[in-house]
Parts: sequence; structure tokens; C-alpha cells
Amino acid sequence: MPSRFPRPCRPVSPLLLALVLAAPCVQAEAEKTADDPAILELGDIKVPASYVAKIEKALVAEQKTADPEFELDDPARFRREIALKQLEWSLMARFVKEKNLSVEDKDAEERIEDFKKSLGQEGVTYEGFLEKVSKTDAEFRKISRDMLAIEKFVSAGLKDADVDQALKDAGNRLPLRRCSHILVLYKNGDESQAKRTKEEARKLAEDTLAKVKAGGDFAKISKEVSDDRVSNLVDGDLDWVPLEGKFVKAFADALYKLEKVDDLSGIIETDYGFHLIKLTGLKQPDEFKAAVRNNLVSDKFDKFLQQMREENVDKLIWNEKLLNAGAKKPAGDAKSAAPAPEGKTEAKTQAAPAEAKTAPAPAEAKTVAPPAPEAKTP
Repeated sequence: MPSRFPRPCRPVSPLLLALVLAAPCVQAEAEKTADDPAILELGDIKVPASYVAKIEKALVAEQKTADPEFELDDPARFRREIALKQLEWSLMARFVKEKNLSVEDKDAEERIEDFKKSLGQEGVTYEGFLEKVSKTDAEFRKISRDMLAIEKFVSAGLKDADVDQALKDAGNRLPLRRCSHILVLYKNGDESQAKRTKEEARKLAEDTLAKVKAGGDFAKISKEVSDDRVSNLVDGDLDWVPLEGKFVKAFADALYKLEKVDDLSGIIETDYGFHLIKLTGLKQPDEFKAAVRNNLVSDKFDKFLQQMREENVDKLIWNEKLLNAGAKKPAGDAKSAAPAPEGKTEAKTQAAPAEAKTAPAPAEAKTVAPPAPEAKTP
């Protein structure tokens, strides 16, 4: 689960955003009341149970819009994660204040604009997001500034040479080509529903290539011929592709031999059928410098958060009764049927998981061919 402001251009889930980026609604240096007890305490920082419940309700409701039967498998664990995120924000805000960290207004505004763009890619408005997490624009901007200030602090020693080395290490995992393709399947003993023989498929691929070379519209022909019904929804587009790590070698090698936008490959054979490839975009490695630098900063930020968790994990005080409220008891489990403890429990609690590190360029661990969901008969 991500634990910080999303990196620019990374796909963002509104569900995770609501959990991860909700501002800490904590009672610092104040006594909790009977009407709003703390579900988690760390010194003078208290995370109110009411706020955790509010976030939980919003997230579950959003899941139910997609799956009406959705139920939390482990409500206590879910509440722990929410509470730990809120606590993390409070500790970050305290760190910024103690170190007297600050950022330029223009940098803070740029971060907000990047975030709005990320939301837009998911069809979520900034105003809708603020409403979801019950925060004002000013409150959320404060969170953004705190994060940016810490990123600046932890990356103070980052050098251009470090970025250049990371870019070099990324190598063939950088997505430097964008392409569209047409896939022609044939019956080859696999689970595809193609009925044409290999010879028939090759003939169709050759005829299709001839049509495209004669000036035919690649996108239109793709919709008519291609057996890749997923990419057909976007005119055969396969987005940006690295040389290694996404598609099978024969396909990737053929793509990277194309040098100019609109260049066409010949007929490329893979275990999945015959492909025609059209180059639709080119990038140079230097264009990824900013993204690589952002990832290096994010790695340093991860280490900062992990250290903060490790320093405090033994000091957390949980209200076990509130954590387990409403949890379903396993049938026949006498121990689990016992009532939750009334008081608070000091326990060594596993900190919230750190965000998985992402490479400068996305690369799937498994090598696959371009998708071919369902074959069409010729």
C-alpha cells in the first residue's frame, strides 16, 4: 500500500488515495473524550476512533459500488493500517516543524497541480477527492508541503552522477518505443479459439500488410482484422514498450529495429501468431532523467519513513476493543469468541508496509506476448 504522495504520472487508485492521503485527524496534546476515544496512541498523539471509522466507511462504500457483496476479511487489520497512516502523517508534520523545513511556493503549487493531473487520469476531480477525505484545500496543501519539505531534506545529497548511473542501470527497461499492432492467430493446439490454419493466417497477414503499405488506415484495418480485441479498443495501440521485460523477444526486437515514426515491420511470427507492427512514438533515454530522479528521491523517502516506523513501533498503544468492534467470530473458535479487552494494549505491532519500489521504467517480471484474448474467425 502506498504511503505517500503519488509520483507524477503514476496510475493512481482513488480507493488507495482516500486511505493513503487522508490528512491526520489526530488529537495532539489533548485528552480524548468518552465519546471519541483514541484507537491508537503514541505519546501525546492520538488517532480518534471516529475518524478511522469514517475513512473505513467511505472506503468500504466505494468498494461496494463495484462489488455489492464486498466485505472486509479482517476489519482489525484494515483499521490498523488506516490508523498507522494517520499517525505517520502526524509524525511527519512534527518532524517538519522541529527541523524548521520549508519549500518554495512555486514548488508546492507544482506538486498540487501534478496531483490533480494524476487524479484526472483516474476520472476523479480534486474537489471530489477533498470531499472524500473530508479535508479542505488548505489542509491538504499543508500535507503536500510537509511531504515536499521532507523529500527535499532527505535528498539533499543526491548528485547528478547518481541520476546518470540509475538511468544507465535502467538500460533496456526504459520504454523508448510506442507502437500499434495487428495480430493474426491460428489454430496451434493452444487454448485460443482460432479456427484458421497457420498457412491461412500467414496469407491473411501478408494481405493485410499489403493493404497497409498501399495506404490503408492502420487503425481501421486493425479493427477489421486483428484478433487482439483489447488493443483494438484503442486502434491497436500497445502504449510505450521497453526492449526487455514486457513482450516476447521476437516482437520487441522487431519493434526496436524500426527507426522512424510510422515505420512498419514485416510479418513477425511468435508463439501467439503473426504480428504487424507500426511504430507510433520514439523517446530518448535522457527524457527519463526527471522520472529517474523522482524515483531516487522516493527511495530515500521510503528509507526515512521506515526508520520512523522502526523507532516508534514498540511505543504504540492500541485500543483492541475498538480495533475488533463488529468483527465476525470464526465458528467453533472459543478463544476468538471471547470479548475483546476493555483497555489499551501495548504491543509490538508490525508497522504499515512500505511502498513497493518501482523501477524508473515499468517492466513486467513475466515475459508475455501482446495480448490475444479471443480469436475471431476469418
